[in-house]
Amino acid sequence: MDGQPVVHDAITRVAAGERDAMRDFVEDLLPADARVSVYLFQPVEAPGLRAASPGALFDVGPIPAPLARTDRDLLYQCAEAGRTGSFLQSAEDCTQRVPQTTLIDRDAYDSYRAFNGDAAVRTAQIAVEAARHGFDPQTADGPPMGWHIHHLALAPSVHSFSAVHTGRIPVLGTVFTVTRQASPGALREYSNLVDYAIFIAEEALEIRATHLLGGGHLGPAFAGSALEKLLDDPACDEAVQLVVKLIFAHHWFFPYDPVAHPLLARALGDARGVASLYARHGWTPPRRCVAPAYDDATIHALVTDDLVTLIRHLGWYRLGKDFRPRPEQLADRVARALNTALLLLCGEPADVPLPRSTPTYMRRARTRYLAPPAALTDLGRTESVLAPVFSAPGVRQLVRTERSHGMLERFAQSFAVCGPGFTEGHARTHLKPSGFVESFERSGLPRFSSKRESGVRERTRWLCSYAVARLAESTMRDRAEHDQ
Repeated sequence: MDGQPVVHDAITRVAAGERDAMRDFVEDLLPADARVSVYLFQPVEAPGLRAASPGALFDVGPIPAPLARTDRDLLYQCAEAGRTGSFLQSAEDCTQRVPQTTLIDRDAYDSYRAFNGDAAVRTAQIAVEAARHGFDPQTADGPPMGWHIHHLALAPSVHSFSAVHTGRIPVLGTVFTVTRQASPGALREYSNLVDYAIFIAEEALEIRATHLLGGGHLGPAFAGSALEKLLDDPACDEAVQLVVKLIFAHHWFFPYDPVAHPLLARALGDARGVASLYARHGWTPPRRCVAPAYDDATIHALVTDDLVTLIRHLGWYRLGKDFRPRPEQLADRVARALNTALLLLCGEPADVPLPRSTPTYMRRARTRYLAPPAALTDLGRTESVLAPVFSAPGVRQLVRTERSHGMLERFAQSFAVCGPGFTEGHARTHLKPSGFVESFERSGLPRFSSKRESGVRERTRWLCSYAVARLAESTMRDRAEHDQ
């Protein structure tokens, strides 16, 4: 995307707030002496983690009374260390509903100490776990070799059998207990581990969505919420904003296969462009980005299905039966909103083709819009989109104004709407669209909407503000290159 990356600390504040909210919830839920550890996964930086780690697992459970003064900021570990977090990299392991029992052997001990580079963190965490589970570690900064860990992913209950079939379920962390026995059937914490995992995960999903997406997109009622508007009008401002946020937040829910990042990477064509895109909106990309062995169509379908799964969960937990009457429409609506979102984020500025009969002296481009990038040639040609079209002279005039050097500041709030946390749907542009593209021909030519006078402009003020900012940026860049 054009423009320089902007470093934001919004995601850091959101992550800290989410951890605090989860700690309050789990401490109220579990007795202080419960032999259960609850860890919240966040794809954030933390001292001592390997650069290749997908993120950190933060202890959000109650701290045993003898260690009540422990600094909470030290209670985390690398999300691929030992036996606790490595399974977060496997979709098959993440979605199991049977506790996974693993012996803590020398390899696990060495992995834990190697992947967690801060000795103070290791020592504080092992002290809390030893007091919680009753083991004596061989060293003060390593897990107890010879003991068994029984763990499950923090994944909410399933509301779609397609999720059971594909194994793609939101995962927010891990819950486990540690025992000397390999099969401690009499231990209450072990026998109820599945219940702990599902119940805590459902609340964790609600807490995460509220903090990452903000109350402006997740209202307390179905009527008037972004979820309702997504079903009614998937190209309206609220629906597209919600989907853009879910794209950027995808790896917070699906750490084992964060396919939204490669979708953006293939659309933009380079890693720097993707990093700039995340940074500009206040997000951070996955800490570990591995190119998946999927084609473009498969990645697009996976992202669509993941967003449908997330929205189904959020709609069910927050809104209950209000969200059930039209579930069959959801996939279609999400796909349409995703198409429009990808055009906004990754679309390439293009001139609307002139008819062949246009006289030569009138051949100069008169209107501009965002077209699908070359890497997504099928986008919008089988499914509808909404791409506003603007007068090319109007865009050029916007750039030529006296405030041209600070012109993009006018649109800063429109970009910030897609950032993490509570954001409002600001829009600021006086340049009105001359039309809207609703789909594309096989040749790539845009097809124009016949509904442009039916109030669509009022439903898409923010979308238009964002699109014209992208077009203005392109014009400024072209001028700078021409001047050189």
